[in-house]
Amino acid sequence: MLTHLRDIFSSTDWLRIAGVLQALLTPVVAFATVVLGVVTVRIQRSQAQIAERQAETAREQAETNRLQYRLAIFDKRMGVFNATMGLLGAVVGKAKVELDQLFTFIRETRDDVFLFGPEIDQYIDEIYKKGVELNTADFVGRQEDIARRTELLKWFVEQTREAKAKFLKYLDFQEP
Repeated sequence: MLTHLRDIFSSTDWLRIAGVLQALLTPVVAFATVVLGVVTVRIQRSQAQIAERQAETAREQAETNRLQYRLAIFDKRMGVFNATMGLLGAVVGKAKVELDQLFTFIRETRDDVFLFGPEIDQYIDEIYKKGVELNTADFVGRQEDIARRTELLKWFVEQTREAKAKFLKYLDFQEP
């Protein structure tokens, strides 16, 4: 039997068998190559779609972050606006201002320089200075201070409208 196997393996018929197998396997290899090509193209398309979705998600996250930033700034700006309107309302309501109110006002509006343009910082400084002047006029109580006190009170009344106009461009949520 061993000789029989030796005869089989040493035969030249193997070359013909290899040629036939090669002919039969060539289309199989070609088909497998086409299938792999199609799979590769589909994977590339899927990766492109994933990349597009990731880019869209990144854009949405950037927009969300921008809006969250605007909201955080809005809250801080609103605090400064409310402190300003609170002081103006207190002065107009009582026709006088106390130093502790002015100190509270300065403390509550101290971040204005970071949140607004320079005109708001100057405006808050003007309100504070006129408040100190009104307090001084009340404290000293001289006859000649009555006209200035009346003038200052009229100024504070006007500022209840003026402040809204000055702050509006920073508090308007309509502009993106």
